[in-house]
Amino acid sequence: MKKKLPYFLPFFLSVTLHAGNLIGNPSFEEGIPRRLSSPVNHWSIRSFKEVFQFHSIDSSQARTGKRCALISIPEGNPKAAAYFTPSNKIRVEAGKKYRFSVWSKGNAGTLTLTRYDAEGGYAGIGGIKSTVVKAGDEWHETIIDYLMPASEKGSWLISMHLGFSGEGEIRYDDASVTEVAIDKHIIQFYPTSVNSEKTLYPIENEANPLLFYVYSSESSGRYVLELEPSADFRLLAAAPLYCVQTAGTKAAVSGRKITIPLHPKSILPMKQFASNQMIGTGLLYSSGAGTLDWKILKDGKRIDGGTFVLKPVKSGQEKLPKKFSVGGWYAPFLAHVDDEKALELWSSAMMRSGIVSASFMNPEYMKKISDQGIAPQFCFWLAAKERCLTKLLKQDDLRKRVARIAKWAKGLKEASANWNFEPNLGEYYHMCPDCIDAFEKYSGKNTGGITDGKKLEARFPEEYLAFKNAQMRSIMQCYAEFCHTAGIKASVCSLTTPAKRTPEAMLFLKRCFGNLNEYDKILDEYQPQIYQRPTQLWEPLESMMEYYPTSVVVFTSDERGNGSSPPYSLLTPESVYLETLMAAMLGARKIVLFVGYHTFDGRQALALRKALGTIAKYEDFFFGGKAETVGIIPDSPVKGRIYESGGKRLLAVINPDEYTSGIFEFKSGIDGFSLMNAENGKMLISENGKRVFGKNDTVRIEVKPASARFFEIRKDTWKAAGTEIMPEKKAEGKKVLLNVGGWKISDDGEGIIHIEKNGNKAEVRYVDGAIIVTKGVHYEKKGTGGIFRDLFHYPVEARWNYDAKATYQPGTPRLANDSLKMDFSHPMRDPRLAGLVLRKTFTIAPDFSDIQAEIRIANTSGKPLEIAYWNHNRFDIPKKNAVVKFGKTKLDLSGTHDINIYIPADGVQQIEYANRWELNWKGNPPPEKAYLWTGDGIPSLELIGTKQTIKPGQELTILLQLRKIQPDK
Repeated sequence: MKKKLPYFLPFFLSVTLHAGNLIGNPSFEEGIPRRLSSPVNHWSIRSFKEVFQFHSIDSSQARTGKRCALISIPEGNPKAAAYFTPSNKIRVEAGKKYRFSVWSKGNAGTLTLTRYDAEGGYAGIGGIKSTVVKAGDEWHETIIDYLMPASEKGSWLISMHLGFSGEGEIRYDDASVTEVAIDKHIIQFYPTSVNSEKTLYPIENEANPLLFYVYSSESSGRYVLELEPSADFRLLAAAPLYCVQTAGTKAAVSGRKITIPLHPKSILPMKQFASNQMIGTGLLYSSGAGTLDWKILKDGKRIDGGTFVLKPVKSGQEKLPKKFSVGGWYAPFLAHVDDEKALELWSSAMMRSGIVSASFMNPEYMKKISDQGIAPQFCFWLAAKERCLTKLLKQDDLRKRVARIAKWAKGLKEASANWNFEPNLGEYYHMCPDCIDAFEKYSGKNTGGITDGKKLEARFPEEYLAFKNAQMRSIMQCYAEFCHTAGIKASVCSLTTPAKRTPEAMLFLKRCFGNLNEYDKILDEYQPQIYQRPTQLWEPLESMMEYYPTSVVVFTSDERGNGSSPPYSLLTPESVYLETLMAAMLGARKIVLFVGYHTFDGRQALALRKALGTIAKYEDFFFGGKAETVGIIPDSPVKGRIYESGGKRLLAVINPDEYTSGIFEFKSGIDGFSLMNAENGKMLISENGKRVFGKNDTVRIEVKPASARFFEIRKDTWKAAGTEIMPEKKAEGKKVLLNVGGWKISDDGEGIIHIEKNGNKAEVRYVDGAIIVTKGVHYEKKGTGGIFRDLFHYPVEARWNYDAKATYQPGTPRLANDSLKMDFSHPMRDPRLAGLVLRKTFTIAPDFSDIQAEIRIANTSGKPLEIAYWNHNRFDIPKKNAVVKFGKTKLDLSGTHDINIYIPADGVQQIEYANRWELNWKGNPPPEKAYLWTGDGIPSLELIGTKQTIKPGQELTILLQLRKIQPDK
């Protein structure tokens, strides 16, 4: 493509801000363009000297005025990236909504926003928004609307990049940032499922929750909720939540219409939409099948509404365990409803689901609930001011908070305070004059004027760590003493151990939170936050229970905010059942739901009760003797344990995969045993009729999705009620797929394709997300490691879902110009990705030095789907040797203590790793950010794409290239 030279205007124009526009010189009319520098007033360009010449000011095709910005990248520069950005970050106010707009023509580009705090500190992954600037021969506008979250400092800084990469050209003109009106109203709900399904699943003959959260830019006025049910619907109670102490709301009934006035304090300003789904209006109801019409009126005018379908579910008579229980972080109805009959119905429903503790503050009803068996646990947050542990020990804040809780808890049984305290490296490296003095007194060392925590640790590593650990222990001791003196129990909710307790990972935990396993002699209860999907829960949960056996495990029922739920929330009945049962199988005697039981619909509540019934049946094994994890298939999601109690043995196996059956294999180490299904009395036998097995015999058990099985390990067989034939291991054997041109490609029948050429070897594990493993690539087990693992960063709930390690369908390998091409495909199983089909084609160079992955994501759902693709890679390079280069950023990972590192892309499409690997994201749009995870000493290298909408029948294509810079050592 022939480059067009722009015409440069040799004069200055006065600098003006257009009315309401926060960008100076928005139409590029002001200033003298200069080569190899910022080409015009108030704007900067990408500063690499190799791309300077690709930026210019053009006077031939302006949209308005006489000039526009031009990025023109000639042929032969497929990896080049360029951008225009305002020279100074744009200051915007917290809680306000802004419209970022630019006009363009030419090739497709990107409009990217990155948020910083008031001092210019990067705000993290949540502060980045990006969109594609579509291609077009005519001028067209691209817009991003951005609601700024609340900020203690009152303002944010925003960088705005008008980008382009690859060969071609794009013109930008008339950029603007203006404040716009915030959405007038947004309504959200609990149970969580209501938001997406518009369906209610009440448990028959019980009190059921329905919570409304109203966000409005017009808080003044009279708000009313109107309900009109078609079914046997009975409103039991209505109350504002967490905005007044207790206040039942009187509903007016006229025919089938129910009118409920909303308390003014329950209407939240729009700026809290991003973070607050706590203050609202709660309803308790019972109902049969039918529909429920709802609408919210402001001063008599409808502002929102809709229809919920009512699908009741029936509750069985599940037995509750005696040695296992459930806690709720919050119990909003117990805190604020003042109708005693309604409270009795709701507390009865909670207790039927095993709830034994929750946070509530209804002084009229607390004692009665306490006497019935739900203990009040008053949860609170308190951070160290200025991140200073020394001040936290010296000041009286913690004692005062405990004293306030003790006043509420007076006369109540088993009351406790639960302190959510999550210190990190900020507290560890904080040093102030008070801390210096305390360190010198503790260690006997002279700091010699050093005031920086990292430098002080470098000089006195052992003394520094011991000092911080001693401070943390003292904080735990003081807190426990405050609680016990006040007559309440002391609980802390905080960090968990890593799944692999490597020295490096445990040092990180020790720096953040001290010697955690010592606190079991200080605290009455410790609650680690283990937030994982069921398929990823077993290892971190097992690690925590081994390290701190009395842990009370915290799972997220949901903590919805900004219109979405975290991906690790218990959003399905299957996830509730699986995680509750796994906790008991691994020895936890109590779990706690954050934010609480009220986020569950009837299906989830019944799944919890089903898990409790199963636990009740086998709790003598789970909590009464020896236990050992067994299994010989390292990549299988199915987990198993053998328990021994009272002279009896039990094998329990669980499949945490919600979609696919799994096989469990184990060798018992016991001679002459048989396995009898504890549920139906059937004996497990081999295909040839063998029913008594030796210690070296391999036993195979099939487990259906999201289910558990239990077998008695017995010496006798004559009492069996029947037989069950175990699945035989398929012996498909090795299959040669291609043997030509020096390439040898074979499928081993176990889900792995082996590739060889000229002594080079690689594997495609299509049974694990169709990832590639070759020399220099880190792979440990299914779901971890490899290169070109497919993830989705949006929708948020779909992050690291089952599809990340699903079995892909392989195609037929073929050669093209002596390179190997291989195709794989997978239809997404996650409900939030339903209808997407991911196909990827690998192209492997003959010497394996260059591997490309063409990712094609097709939408077959019949409706538009919004996604952000995420590519995950891990290499056999330890953190201590890892240096990352990404655009202007050069980061030595050996010198960072952060586990999660995000780097805005700003148009950069190439990332270099340890001077050995180069990962390229080719084509438009470029990635939004790079992500590095350093949790276990072998960092990951990941690129995350921009959010895009795929229309029905259309396909998104992303081309990735991995190139070896240096040969493997």
